[in-house]
Amino acid sequence: MSTERGRERRRPTIHDVAALAGVSRGTVSRALNGGRNVSPAALEAVRKAVRTTGYVANPAARSLVTQRAQSMAFVLTEPQRRLFVDPNFSILLQGCTQELAEHDVPPLLMTPARMWNASAPAGSSPPATAGLAGGPRPT
Repeated sequence: MSTERGRERRRPTIHDVAALAGVSRGTVSRALNGGRNVSPAALEAVRKAVRTTGYVANPAARSLVTQRAQSMAFVLTEPQRRLFVDPNFSILLQGCTQELAEHDVPPLLMTPARMWNASAPAGSSPPATAGLAGGPRPT
């Protein structure tokens, strides 16, 4: 974070944008999410305030509000060692993560903690899975 006279400067919030634009937080939210039900004057004021403050939507906060992670899960049902031995898995994951990166969607890789016995009694559940989450890395 940058400093301003010895103090840390916080990231601008939607409240900062609303105050500068002279509109409500709800109007800012609607303007940032497509501009429906927002007057042209208010929309322009919000756009100007966003540029002035340097506001950038916080994806973590958006996930909390929408209750959506906006990520893509890859579930590997094969033994974990196949992920590192079979070149098809790495080629597939590389292509998928590159495409996801273009859309700012983080991948989530899930592998079985241990192999599930396919001959287990009917109604039994597979074991919990182990996961690896992370944002896509640019190539």
